[in-house]
Amino acid sequence: GSSFGLNPLEDLFKEDWNETEIIEGDAGQRKIDEAIAEEKSKFKDDDLITVMAGINGRLLHTSQSGNGQFEFRGFGQKNKMPYKELKSMNNLVRESLTDGWYIILNKDLIKEFNLESSYTHFLTPARVDQILEMRTDDIREVIQGLPKEMRTTLFDEAKRRYNTGELDSSFIIKTFEDEYDISFEDNLPIK
Repeated sequence: GSSFGLNPLEDLFKEDWNETEIIEGDAGQRKIDEAIAEEKSKFKDDDLITVMAGINGRLLHTSQSGNGQFEFRGFGQKNKMPYKELKSMNNLVRESLTDGWYIILNKDLIKEFNLESSYTHFLTPARVDQILEMRTDDIREVIQGLPKEMRTTLFDEAKRRYNTGELDSSFIIKTFEDEYDISFEDNLPIK
């Protein structure tokens, strides 16, 4: 039979271990403290962060930590919320941030909460304007990449603009009707 050392990983990583500098005492503790300090948030609990409603309809967030209620009456409305509250939402109801119900409008906090990839597909009023100027194939791709509630919001925004005459491209209207299977004329299913 073959013989193994007491720690088979030791042999595997021996070269790395020989090159690793071990710092002991106060200098070692300072290195650990520096690493921890780099990981700490740059926000204080009571810092107010601008947040936008990412979906249509009334959104009401009731704080679980006694910070009251935060109300948004429709897509695109902005409100300020304490960092502590957003941290709580990120930990307890993360889907509300990853699905775009609430959109944090602070790049540093988006990065801290690791939301960058989620935010590439989110709607803002300006993004809706851009989408409605796109080629129909690109519009289909955007629609298919949106979270469910935002798909509804995009349809509602396009329909509102159709009703006011702002959206009059028959190609774009047909794209929306095909993707959502709903007529802009009467809100009835097409198929």
